[in-house]
Amino acid sequence: MANQPTKYRKFVVGAASAALVASAVAPVAMAATFTDVKDNNSHKEAIDALSNAGVISGYEDGTFKPNKTLTRSDVVKLMGKWLVSEGYKVPTDYKTKPRFSDLKTTSNDELLKMSALVYDNGVFVGKPDGSLDPAGDITRENMAIVLVRAFDRVHDVDLTSYVKDQDFKKDVTDLGKAKAEARPAIDVLDFFDITNPAAPEFNPKSTTTRGQFASFLYKTTLVDFDGIGGGVVAPGVATVKGINATTVEVTMKDKVENINSLNFTIDGLTVANAAVKQTDDKTVVLTTATQKGGEKYTVKLNDKAIGSFTGIEAVVPTTIKITNQSVQGKTGQQVILSADTGVKKAGIPVTFNVKANTIGTTNKDQVFEALTNEDGIATFSYTQYSAGQDQVTAYPTGAPTVRSIGYVFWGVDTILAVEDVTAGNTISNGANKTYKVVSKDATTGKPVANQTLNVSFKENIEVTPDQLKDATINGVEVAQLSNGTVTRAAQITTDSKGEATFTVSGKNTSVTPVVFVANNTATANDYKYDASDLQATASKVTFSANQAEYTLEMVRENGEVAATGGTNGRKYTLTVKNKDGNIAVNEIVNVAFNEDLDRVISTNTEAKFIEVNNDDTQQYFTGNKAKQISVKTDSKGQATFVIGSDKVNDYATPIAWIDVNTPNAVEGNFDQGEPYATGQISYFQAAYLDGAALKVYNAAGKETKEFKGSETATFKAELVNQSNKKVANTSIKKASYTVFNTGANDVTVEGQIVSPNRSYTVTKETGNTELKVTPTMDKNTSVRVVATGVAVDTDGKDYAFTAKEATASFTATSAVSDLYTGEVVSFNSDKKELTFSGKDAIKYAGEKDVTYEYKGLGNTPIATADDFIKELKKGKVTITREVKGSTTSFYIIEQDTTKAGPTDTATTNAADKAAADAVTAKVVALPAVADLKLADKANVEAARAAYAALTTAQKGLVTPATVNALEAAEAKIAELEAAQPQGFKFTKTELTGNSIATGLGLGTFNIEGTVATEDIGKVSTVVLNFTDGKDNPATPNVDESKISETVTVDANGKFAYNDLLEVGVYKNVSATYTVAGVERTIASTKITRVNN
Repeated sequence: MANQPTKYRKFVVGAASAALVASAVAPVAMAATFTDVKDNNSHKEAIDALSNAGVISGYEDGTFKPNKTLTRSDVVKLMGKWLVSEGYKVPTDYKTKPRFSDLKTTSNDELLKMSALVYDNGVFVGKPDGSLDPAGDITRENMAIVLVRAFDRVHDVDLTSYVKDQDFKKDVTDLGKAKAEARPAIDVLDFFDITNPAAPEFNPKSTTTRGQFASFLYKTTLVDFDGIGGGVVAPGVATVKGINATTVEVTMKDKVENINSLNFTIDGLTVANAAVKQTDDKTVVLTTATQKGGEKYTVKLNDKAIGSFTGIEAVVPTTIKITNQSVQGKTGQQVILSADTGVKKAGIPVTFNVKANTIGTTNKDQVFEALTNEDGIATFSYTQYSAGQDQVTAYPTGAPTVRSIGYVFWGVDTILAVEDVTAGNTISNGANKTYKVVSKDATTGKPVANQTLNVSFKENIEVTPDQLKDATINGVEVAQLSNGTVTRAAQITTDSKGEATFTVSGKNTSVTPVVFVANNTATANDYKYDASDLQATASKVTFSANQAEYTLEMVRENGEVAATGGTNGRKYTLTVKNKDGNIAVNEIVNVAFNEDLDRVISTNTEAKFIEVNNDDTQQYFTGNKAKQISVKTDSKGQATFVIGSDKVNDYATPIAWIDVNTPNAVEGNFDQGEPYATGQISYFQAAYLDGAALKVYNAAGKETKEFKGSETATFKAELVNQSNKKVANTSIKKASYTVFNTGANDVTVEGQIVSPNRSYTVTKETGNTELKVTPTMDKNTSVRVVATGVAVDTDGKDYAFTAKEATASFTATSAVSDLYTGEVVSFNSDKKELTFSGKDAIKYAGEKDVTYEYKGLGNTPIATADDFIKELKKGKVTITREVKGSTTSFYIIEQDTTKAGPTDTATTNAADKAAADAVTAKVVALPAVADLKLADKANVEAARAAYAALTTAQKGLVTPATVNALEAAEAKIAELEAAQPQGFKFTKTELTGNSIATGLGLGTFNIEGTVATEDIGKVSTVVLNFTDGKDNPATPNVDESKISETVTVDANGKFAYNDLLEVGVYKNVSATYTVAGVERTIASTKITRVNN
């Protein structure tokens, strides 16, 4: 600030000698060392000083993040800590009575403490609806308001009034861009050089960083406010107050002895008379010229400012209306009420008379007076401390008979609340939006079960029949007509949790559901809405034919003549875009033949739609689908269909449209006004050779141009008919393929690696004339292939073809393509990245020279990246990402708010990160897939077990590339096991019979097995050795404790012994055979007894 007035200069405390005098902080040398706050950072001094004062703190990783955008919760915490450093105490009821409607007793404890402290001291009062919006950004103009309000409170000053009376050169050049409420506060910062004179643009609408706020707060603490004087009046003056449009009262602290010695003046207003009030000898009544309502006036006594007041408008309104006649309040917290006088003038005094339920409660009757703003609206706030109902009467102070009545319902928690279940406020015609209602006891805050509630639309209450909206609630056509003939609402009943739901459906209308208490009796139900009812208003929902502004494009592939027959036909591609020109995903499109719809007898067609199977085979649709089908657009906003005819010289013109008038989108009738497109006509002739074509197939034999991961693209040159179908009994004799690598990574062509921007030519002779192209690695790339060669026609003659071209694109399994739709599983608010399920992270903001666009459900525009993330967090969400040049667009396609939304990995705790890193380390430690051996199986299984043990949040921290590597390792181990030779082994070793027979060794021995895989066909017999038998006493000279039997090996390498051994009870069996001089053995194996 240039030319500071002397009065100001003497109040500045030298920063070098007394930094943060008001906070009595430690020297800066003891400041915390933040790794990202360097010595050349312009905010370093402020950050260090406030850190020592305990006002600010950094993050667990040792950083301060000075460039991070400040949120409203950040401001609450910072200002709360500053108040603590000034000696203010946290209210004891901070946890049991959250001060803002969107905080709960389970919210962050520090936020609850600081929010109670700043709220109770008037530093931060929240939004008009009583919420804090903790994640919302705070603009620089709002920051100015908070700072000035805080220092007014702590130092008992009125900085805006003080600065207004000062004559100084303003440095801020864009004050006019700020809202009116903020301009005086910005002037205060300008006057005290809290703004930077070297940067004259204040940018009031911009957000504030943590570093900037530290500097603003620190500079403000360097001002000595004691020299300015406390309050809005001078010493010796108690109050200055405007009484009416021509009267001002100045109340002195002492008796007025000599009125004639006092010279009262008011800047901009003539003082006609000054007299001591007859009923109060300390008060001087000033009679003035007519004041301008809302104008700020300064009263001077003997040319010295003694106080200020706001001018009162002379107009007395003839009407008044409380803008919200039913309000819910939480005990101990403020509610805000407004009254509209209908006169767009500021300064009109309005009285609010609060009549409370004082019996058995701590609540009390109260009276307030407030002045209107420039829109003629007066606003005041107050609180009560017990559950109960207040009646609030508002009237112009000069006309007490002109009245409006409202009601405030106080409870320890929100008594009646309604919230969205279905995300989005713009819904397609015929679709549903569901809401949830929660009812709680006003005194205890516990759920109220079995409570009957009414639900209606605000727009359908007290209206005439022609004004009713075309919408229903739970199928009920709700209405409350002004003539009293119809009073109808939908009724719902709360469950044991105090919850109930209702569903709204409509067509081409907007409605606002309102839930209110039903006062049913034993004999009659109450459906009538009264302003005095306890009620809660839901978010407005709009039903519209969003698709009415869509555009359709239809392109025919190849020429206008197609071959007859269901295996031929002509293919068309549809592209659907919304009103903004962006692709429309999952849109249903109806397709028929214009010749059948135009009602002209002479233009009929025998054409039909053709069904294309997954293996590319085709046949005609039957039944109704032969003449009309519905197709759905894919992630590119495209859909394809094929038409055909058996009749030579037939023709057909496809027409496609979107049904906007029915909920299922396939009602079938093409109505006037629905978006449509007419395709090019196709003619049908008997099949004939139309030339050659180069096509691309995947491993399943399906024609395609898009491949994933390391899939192989097979290029085939073919002779085709006019439908681009291969002509039977033709072949390729010779083909020369030139492959151009048009991608960013290597491809392999017939064993040769081709790098980006390089080409390679391969010639294939009769036999296998196909060309195979594969990405060298699982990375994004693409190719263009040109084929020239000689084919053999159906007559056996050569047919030369030249320059037939085809392309193929390869997308890495973990990469996100330029057009991709999928579920978002996480995001990183620091890195501005989001992650699709199974994909690598991609940027959603923060890239240089990239323009970002965000659209919600129904293509509702979303202003900022932070707002976009707020929408994603509401529930499980599927989005589409589209990259066009330097513009990246995101569209929310589907959202389920009953399930958890994506998590912010930037806030991940250390334990989760360590667990995820441990799994990653196990996977990284594995050998490369090509080098894996069966000996590595245990390590692979250990890595999988560690990953399986992670929580969902921890798994989100393991990159898709790591998971893919683990899966590849598991597949390799399975491949190695499958390739292992089958060992020489028993598959059955049993002794079967009844218990007596098996006990005597008289059962049947069932011994089965296989030889080693590599020995099948090389060995014909196996010797079985039975041992541990029991000798027969009748033959003492014969060793019957063991016996050998030779069995035959069949062609599949299997052997079996199924017979009765009449001597000895054998307990074990082994086996041997010899092949190529090598003996193979199965060790002795126990024989199991099986009783039958």
